[in-house]
Amino acid sequence: MTSDAGPIKTAVAIETSALIVAYGRADAVVCDVSLHARAGSITVLLGPSGCGKTTLLRAIAGLERPRSGTVRLGNELVSGPDLWVPPQRRSVGMVFQDPSLFPHLTVASNIAFGLRGTERAQREARVTELLELVEMREFADRLPGTLSGGQQQRIALARSLAPEPAVLLLDEPFSALDANLRTQLRGDVARIVREVGVTTVFVTHDQDEAFVMGDTVGVMHEGRLRQLGAPDELYTRPADRWVAEFVGEANVLAATSADGFAGTVLGRVPLVATAASGRVAVLVRPEDVTVSAVTVSDKGTNDKGTPGVVEHLDFFGHDTRLAIRLVDGTLVVARMRSREGLHHGAQVAVAYAGGSAVSWPVA
Repeated sequence: MTSDAGPIKTAVAIETSALIVAYGRADAVVCDVSLHARAGSITVLLGPSGCGKTTLLRAIAGLERPRSGTVRLGNELVSGPDLWVPPQRRSVGMVFQDPSLFPHLTVASNIAFGLRGTERAQREARVTELLELVEMREFADRLPGTLSGGQQQRIALARSLAPEPAVLLLDEPFSALDANLRTQLRGDVARIVREVGVTTVFVTHDQDEAFVMGDTVGVMHEGRLRQLGAPDELYTRPADRWVAEFVGEANVLAATSADGFAGTVLGRVPLVATAASGRVAVLVRPEDVTVSAVTVSDKGTNDKGTPGVVEHLDFFGHDTRLAIRLVDGTLVVARMRSREGLHHGAQVAVAYAGGSAVSWPVA
């Protein structure tokens, strides 16, 4: 994708500190959240419905007034004790699930709406730049009602970028789109905002979307920020069991830890250096489990791993998901490229083949 639209020169970091947001006298919806999004980055807020991620986004925008805590955009304090800067003075652009385009205005006029007060030549040049950026120049004279949902969201994005905001906030903008269009559009939007260089916070409940879009991902649950980190860090080093199971499929195995290893039903599993000793729960991702079909000559030995039976098999083309019942009754999920000799009811041997695993103490 190419464009003459230059970078946002005023991109700034976003920082919240001990932020608490509540509606009326109700319990807090956002509870003591401290978040840092570096300038020019994409930070994704990931969590289930009702976890407070949209409320946090609205507090950053100035659409909700926090009960306590602070919000900074760059060096400017925009929300704090006895201080609240209204949204129109925060240099924030927003895109919602509903594009909310003006139906009676053309695409070009919708984008130009936020440029009122600028000279006509400058306004027209900026609209042209943004139409090229979102690859919609040929639609300049169309009305929004003649566009697809994905095209409307591209125009909503262009409109939000028109006044060169310091911060861009996106609240589940793809949730109303079908799966294929959603996949395409999220990649396009990620490229666009990185090209422009605007600091972006993106809200979603979709883990795949968060990992594709985010330089940093913050996982929220019940109003709290459970973990903030790079996508690979969240997946391989989740802070707790809830995060582990939310950001991907997880086998959590009971074990006893000593000397950097855990004794599990799959055998000895190496643990990360900070692992506790004693009774622990060990995280084993499905792709770290190997499964081998047991032949007649293999029976009576356990060289290939722990015996089990395939209870369920899902073929996805690029890989196969297996649900296996081990001899002690433990259900383990594995994902493998090959399905040779594997089918419902097959006798198999299961083993661990990953690196150092995360574990948590068990009381």
